[in-house]
Amino acid sequence: MKGLLFFLALAAVFASGYAGEYTAAVVEFQPAKSATPSQTIEDNVHEYTVFIENAKREAAQIIVFPEYGLTGMVQDQPERYAVEIPDVGSGPTYSDLNLQRLANAAREHGMYVVVNILEKANDTANKTIYYNTNFVLNNHGKILAKYRKINLFLEPLLTPGAQDQKNTFQTDFNEKFGMFICFDILFYYPSRSTIASGEIKNVIFTTAWFSTVAILQPLNVQHGYAVANRVNLLASNMNNVTAGNGGSGIYGSNGAVLSYYISGLGSSRLLISKVGSNVQQSFRTQGLKGFNTFNGKTELDSYITQERFDSNRFTIRKIELSTGVETVEKVCQKKFCCEFNINAVVPTIEEVYQYGLSKNGALDRTYVVSSQNS
Repeated sequence: MKGLLFFLALAAVFASGYAGEYTAAVVEFQPAKSATPSQTIEDNVHEYTVFIENAKREAAQIIVFPEYGLTGMVQDQPERYAVEIPDVGSGPTYSDLNLQRLANAAREHGMYVVVNILEKANDTANKTIYYNTNFVLNNHGKILAKYRKINLFLEPLLTPGAQDQKNTFQTDFNEKFGMFICFDILFYYPSRSTIASGEIKNVIFTTAWFSTVAILQPLNVQHGYAVANRVNLLASNMNNVTAGNGGSGIYGSNGAVLSYYISGLGSSRLLISKVGSNVQQSFRTQGLKGFNTFNGKTELDSYITQERFDSNRFTIRKIELSTGVETVEKVCQKKFCCEFNINAVVPTIEEVYQYGLSKNGALDRTYVVSSQNS
């Protein structure tokens, strides 16, 4: 009997993957823009259900869609696009047909689904107000969690969410998640407050981020947050190449970049990866799309980076490194100071290392290129 119980327990582990691991999906999504607001949402919901079905084929347990993914950037007209989102615990039956379609997809495929939408609600004076809201459907189609964006960005008609709102949820695959939206990642509430207790090791980040030099590149911000806070990050970005929006990824708490996508061509993309402390760098093929060539150019050639860098707002110090140096430099911007320990070594060979694709197109992290050709 003991042998049988051990066998069943072992079989259960292999059926669900290694302990402490789960399979996640994020979607870089380019919203459709249809004739009317209701048709726009309906058409994008249909696309969401297709992505949910495809993610299930890859055994995904949770899928994340981006900020403004169902509507596009319509923050200046929330009254046309906002919908009512029922309270946590509601479902799996809903009066809103689009919400019902998403709930049906979550239930049919047994998946947790994270969606962002403009939410319509009433304040204490019974006045209609609007929020930028994430809601989570569990694998039975019920609303498991809801979070309203606190730190709004160019959203003057929206109301910020409360700092003390609950933005965490527990799954039946034994993982607890926190979540926040776009600009939130730069503020203590909620980007640090969410993980301050140490209980949250998985963070969901929905965004409509646009790339801006020098420090607001989307993939760098995402990876930097995961590394600095030692959490798994599921980052789903809205794709709109005309405005420079795009860049999504799945990042491990061990610093691994598990999957990512960034493109200047304009497209939607499903990213899927195992997530866990033992999962190493994997670079799924869909995450490497940015390096593929089309008509002799890579997708990144047409990716837009906003040039809004104002050097007058930064303290910049030039340091000569060509002769090699070991020094400590302190740089201050008003009362905020950073100290840098610098150890530079002059190279003795005229070669550089390219981290990326080798000549035959395969991944090669040690491919040496002559500096004269690079």
